[in-house]
Formats: sequence, structure tokens, C-alpha cells
Amino acid sequence: MRSGSRFKIGKHDWQIYVPIVQVLSQYKRTDFSHDLVAGLVVGMVTIPQAIAYAFLAGVPPQSGLYASLLPMVIYAIFGSSKQMVVGPVAVAALLVVATASEYAPKYSDAYLGISIIICLQAGLFLWTLRLSRMGGLVNLLSHPVITGFVNAAAVLIIISQLPAFTGLATSESQQPITALTNLLADAQNIHALTLTFGFSALVLLLGFPWLVRRIARTLRIPMRRNHALTRIGPMVIASI
Repeated sequence: MRSGSRFKIGKHDWQIYVPIVQVLSQYKRTDFSHDLVAGLVVGMVTIPQAIAYAFLAGVPPQSGLYASLLPMVIYAIFGSSKQMVVGPVAVAALLVVATASEYAPKYSDAYLGISIIICLQAGLFLWTLRLSRMGGLVNLLSHPVITGFVNAAAVLIIISQLPAFTGLATSESQQPITALTNLLADAQNIHALTLTFGFSALVLLLGFPWLVRRIARTLRIPMRRNHALTRIGPMVIASI
């Protein structure tokens, strides 16, 4: 009996799968203000980001908003990390568009239906890993492989955004080299105003921390190099 007791299910083992129960039981009133500020900041960044990821995935913009709201609520109930932000990401958007675009044109009803099925299958697969506690399998992936995958995704995202950045017609080609070649061949039709606006936003994004510190120094306001105000550049640019 004693040797078999280790296989018995404890009275509160179900809380492992619903961590919010334990979190709420230990929640303090002083934590609410911090959670409120964090929620507002994440919400302000997530709205334009979700719309951008929706266009990147080839689905309507409201789909990105839906994908940002419901997963966060679900993860708040079943998730265990205090720092993880759940929602659409660029890599997932690229994987969706690479798969669904082979069977239907972007922004069509058929394309949206295929994308929904892909997301449901991915969710069921992740839920199976969670129930079987096999999420640690990702630690077996080689770090150079993951780094190469992320860097390649960044290159693909940059190439996919060049048409919007330059004001040229969007290329439906899924081959990055072909899409880049088509853009270079059509360079004489670049929209000057669109390119100027995009380049100005990029410069402002990169130089925003320096600009904030410069203004603070002019007004003789003490500010650390990593002050929170130096990190709100994406929110400012998104509001513009």
C-alpha cells in the first residue's frame, strides 16, 4: 500500500491544470494597480499589432483582434506564467499564410475557414502536450536551429512589408526572392509620400529613446537611460 501511494491522485492536483485558482487565493489588493497598468499598456500595443499580424497572415483585421482577446482570457485561467503575453505572433502568421495560401486566395471566406481549422488543430496539439506534460520536448530543439528559424522569419516579414512601405502593389508570390526581384524591377513606381512617411516612422522608432532623454535633459528632468518613457515609442508611432 505504501509503495503504491505515490500513484494516488491528490485532492488538489486538479489545480495544476487550473493555476488561476491558486493565484486568486493568494491575490493581494495592492497587486491590482500593477495589473491594471500592465493590462492597459499591453492592450494599447496589442490592438495595432494584432491588426498588422492579421494582414500578414492574410485574414481580415478583426480576426487579429479576436485572436488577441480570447487566447489571453483562456491563458489567464489555464496558464502558469506571469510574464508571457499570449496572442498572434509574426512567426505563426507566416506559417498560416504559407499553408493556407496554397488552397485559397487571401482574405477570402475559404482562406479564413482553412486558417481557422489550422488554428484549432494547433490548439488541440498544444492542449495534448499540456495534459501529457510533454511541453519540455521543445528543449530538445537545437538553439542554432531556432535562431536560424527566427532570423529567417524576420527576413520574410521585412520582405512582405516592403510593398506597403514603398507604396507598390502587393506581390502574392510566396517566394521571397521572386517578391524582392519584382519590387526592384518596379522601383520606378515607388510612391514618394508613402516611402517618406514609412521611413520617418522608422527613424522615429529607432531614435525615440534618444529623443526622450534629450527632451528630459533640456527640461532638466532626471531620467535613467532605461526609463519607462523611453520604451513607449511603438505606442506613440502606432497612435500616429
